[in-house]
Amino acid sequence: MEPESSTLLKEIAKKNHIVKGVRITFIVVLIAFAFTLLTDGIFSSLPPKVPEMISLVVYTLIAFYFYRPEKGTLLKSNNKMTATGFFVILGAFMLARLVSELVIALLTAVTINEETVSLDAFESTLNHPFMTFLFMCIVTPICEETVFRGCIGNNFKKHGVKFAIIMSSVLFAVYHLNFLQLVSAFLMGMVLFYIAMNYSIKWSILFHFINNTIAICTSQLLKDNIELSAVVNGVSYAVEIVFIIVALVLMKKDNARQKVKDFFRSPENESGVYKASMFNIWFILTVIVFAVMSVMIMLSLNGVIDTSGVAAAA
Repeated sequence: MEPESSTLLKEIAKKNHIVKGVRITFIVVLIAFAFTLLTDGIFSSLPPKVPEMISLVVYTLIAFYFYRPEKGTLLKSNNKMTATGFFVILGAFMLARLVSELVIALLTAVTINEETVSLDAFESTLNHPFMTFLFMCIVTPICEETVFRGCIGNNFKKHGVKFAIIMSSVLFAVYHLNFLQLVSAFLMGMVLFYIAMNYSIKWSILFHFINNTIAICTSQLLKDNIELSAVVNGVSYAVEIVFIIVALVLMKKDNARQKVKDFFRSPENESGVYKASMFNIWFILTVIVFAVMSVMIMLSLNGVIDTSGVAAAA
């Protein structure tokens, strides 16, 4: 029988290990928060989106320093991605996108006053398409997948797959510092976690790239053609529904349902993991920063305060 002191030490080590992942997220959030606030200040002389890219690289290096994945695990291909599997995953991803878009549309309609809405920050971002593409579609997928799936998610999985997918997705959602993106980032985080852990982080980077590219291309298309918004959104929804239907048809052929069941079956969650993650000072501070940033963005969008740099970065 294992001595009680040894069991206690293991329990403390386990919780410290989890708290470390939350602490990294707080550092990531704090860096993002600081960089966005300084965008219109000391970084104003830099090319557009460069401060945000510096922020992404900095917190990725910090995550590696504190929580580096075991050698060979980050880009390891766990299962082969077949053509059928790809379209099933793509359908699941499009389902997450569709739900996310509908939730964002609903929250936007409820919380944003269209008569006073200020989109100057977003329009200024779209005036630099190359830098926006480089930031959103290349640097962001690589860095965010490395931090939230490669470092945090991969380590949390040791304490239970269900815990890892939920908690890493919660941290990913809160990291976005915008309550309009809370649900969408959480859903996307869950799908990206499954892709990264079941196949490879290379595939989660690809799907993250697809998501951000669609968003940027749609925004660029609508920038000078607001009247086309309904048409473009309608086509986007139709395409997503088509991919969802194709995925449903292919699910049985790919044995997708059984694969998902097997993925979540082992290992089981260890006791106390959620408490260790959410009831510590780092998580509380992260939520506070998230709340402050969300309020600032909402006030900015409604024209109450001028925080154009913050709104653009978020």
